[in-house]
Amino acid sequence: MSAKEKGGELDIEKEDKIRQFHPIDSLFDYFSSFQLVDSQGKKTTLMSGRNFYNAMTPGSSIGHAFGKGKGSYLSISEEDINADWMASQNQIPGRADGLLNEINKLGLLTYTDFNFLFLLMSTPRRYVDMIFHAFDVSADGNVEAKEFIYILAKIANVKTDPEELLKSKKSGLVKYLFGEDLSGELTSETFKNLQTRLIDDVLSLEFTRLDQLMNIQHLNILVQVLQCRGEHE
Repeated sequence: MSAKEKGGELDIEKEDKIRQFHPIDSLFDYFSSFQLVDSQGKKTTLMSGRNFYNAMTPGSSIGHAFGKGKGSYLSISEEDINADWMASQNQIPGRADGLLNEINKLGLLTYTDFNFLFLLMSTPRRYVDMIFHAFDVSADGNVEAKEFIYILAKIANVKTDPEELLKSKKSGLVKYLFGEDLSGELTSETFKNLQTRLIDDVLSLEFTRLDQLMNIQHLNILVQVLQCRGEHE
């Protein structure tokens, strides 16, 4: 085994430990690829759909051009968030209309977005209604953008003013859920459908990755068999 292969194995082992044992903020910081620097010099770490898949999937290594812990981010401007190159670079293999690819087309994931998607991924389906009711502050059966962002800020325990988050255009998730003008509303069914699509996305990508890995292993075995046959003829 080459030094490069050994390094790759150690990297995957290290990342699996981060996924298993580190708090959610460390998980987000480690797997995120981007850092937005605004006109005031304020830095905001952001994550792509690819990064989210990596953070959620043991053994995954897709799209690691940037993002291996603090200090290794690609610096971007606000104009870059909705740029064509950004959506193209972060497109995930598989269905173009998958949830993570749809979010990628609209922007990146903030730390609060990551908390929400992480919550959906880790909650049994029978308890998704409880998540919805936690966000439905007005108890009218619908969650508006303001309710969503205020509750999510408390869940993520961020110091940023929720009003600032509401005005921000960084989040592809918020734009996907509520539209550019934030006039949309979410229902309990929306939460359930989001969870289903998110899990389907991750499982589909994992199946594709493992299928490719198995095909490569089968090909290597076939090559070895042919080589051995050639040596004995």
